[in-house]
Amino acid sequence: MSRARRAAIQIEYEHVDISEDIEGMISTYSYTDVASGESDAVSITIEDREKKWLGGWAPKKGDRVSTNMLFYNWLREGHNWGTYCGSFQVDDVSMSGPPAVCTIGAVSIPRKEAFNEEERTKNWESVTIREIASEIAARAGIALYYEADDIPIKTLEQDKQTDCKFLYSVCEKYGLAMKVFGEKIIIFDEARYESAAPVLTLQYEDCIRYTYNSTMAGTYTGAKVRYSDPGSSKRHYVSVGSGSRIKEMNVEADGAADAAVGQKVHLPAEGRDV
Repeated sequence: MSRARRAAIQIEYEHVDISEDIEGMISTYSYTDVASGESDAVSITIEDREKKWLGGWAPKKGDRVSTNMLFYNWLREGHNWGTYCGSFQVDDVSMSGPPAVCTIGAVSIPRKEAFNEEERTKNWESVTIREIASEIAARAGIALYYEADDIPIKTLEQDKQTDCKFLYSVCEKYGLAMKVFGEKIIIFDEARYESAAPVLTLQYEDCIRYTYNSTMAGTYTGAKVRYSDPGSSKRHYVSVGSGSRIKEMNVEADGAADAAVGQKVHLPAEGRDV
């Protein structure tokens, strides 16, 4: 007798595995894995038939939640695997009823709220992006995973920005992706990953439901960049990419190389290395 394909969610709440306690209560589970710029997130909807989540189990903002998605007999009988979704901090709780329903929303931001809430002003001089990220990660009490070229920066101002917003803006300018996952700040070269071989291929029959959308809006094959030399009032030009969809822009840059590297993020993968 063949065993049916099924999925399950393993949940740790404040470092306690509650999977068995809430088995059969979860009506929906949603996991959002973003590439860059936002926090990963989970949303868990629980049918609170015994009213536990209205009483002693009531979740609090700031509580920690870790989740795994487990798959059994997925592609064939005996094909079992799992995906660690990460560690999250509860930031939204809603209750409704009757029947009693509790929905918990959580995001993957560091435990120290200063990373995402406290604004700072600082002049960064003669540093690299890795050094900036290392200092910010240490202040947030989390690890840094950095897989990109170590780009030098002469001077950069953090002007009343949170560490999270500032670091993301730096990464975006230089064509790097940044996200927070599993108590780590992750920074990587997005173009390098886009050109790599796929790690998983989904066939049509593997999908229950899918949506596909493609647009040319905001996509360019090249850029013509005007920038000012910091040591003089002269304006210079540098071109990145080629083709018919060229975007013209003004930027602040330390030089031609800085201006060119900074704008590669605006190009599709096939135009970034031209």
